[in-house]
Amino acid sequence: AGEVLMEHAAAVQRVRGMMVNEEPREATESEKLVDALVAFFANAARTEAGCSAFLDKGSLLDKIVTEFTRNPSPHLFDCWQHGATVLMNVSQMERGRKVILKKSDGILGKIQPMLREGSDIRRYGVAGAIRNVCFERDFAWWLINEANVIDTICYPLCGPEGFDLDDKQGMTPEYWLEGIDKVREPDAEVRMLLVEAILLLCASGRRSREELRKRQVYPVIKVLDLSEESEEVSNKIDECVQYLMRDEEGEESDSPVEILDEDALSHGKVLKPKPGESYDDVD
Repeated sequence: AGEVLMEHAAAVQRVRGMMVNEEPREATESEKLVDALVAFFANAARTEAGCSAFLDKGSLLDKIVTEFTRNPSPHLFDCWQHGATVLMNVSQMERGRKVILKKSDGILGKIQPMLREGSDIRRYGVAGAIRNVCFERDFAWWLINEANVIDTICYPLCGPEGFDLDDKQGMTPEYWLEGIDKVREPDAEVRMLLVEAILLLCASGRRSREELRKRQVYPVIKVLDLSEESEEVSNKIDECVQYLMRDEEGEESDSPVEILDEDALSHGKVLKPKPGESYDDVD
């Protein structure tokens, strides 16, 4: 019944999304029900048993990913936004991370643009999913060099301050081309997840850290730290700086550095809903 309801709401939204000059409107009853249903799934996926059950029913996950990754119309109620939290929570498990990293499905590439748009719930969940897949050290080279998660992570961390000319060498131009109009990610929780993703890539080995240096990640987080109001985020930035500025002489190229405890993924420390949001009362 849940899948039928979601399919109906998706069909209605696709039709409405093709209408031009539609004024913003209140959610329909079916959209409210889908929003609550997807939030319920996100809540259920906060436990290992819930994640396993969700992943076993692959068609349901595929449906949520398909609708979540459609570009939401600004005129429509975003009843699929909690799909981001579903992805964040299923990626607490290695199996879930492998699903997101599966190249043939392209889920990671579909969700990466969501960090630049949409609601706080979308950005928080996507940032969490990206942070979680960075635990997969065997995928670090692919994440950095093919999936281009560096730009995905660093762009939201950049603001209007700009960079020195020397720092721009090797840096992706979009980090600074918007000038004073560049807006940094406003949510400290999202910034924390993105900085932790950088930290995990640092932990994946010397080759990863060398690539981060080439991509000028250090100037990005250095400038971020100058304006960072969250002490927790600032402390995490400092950890990144220590590893990016360390002397690698004599170390093996693939030696990992233990920074974050992967066990945190199964103890609710990263599986919380967006601050101010609670899924526990969704029946």
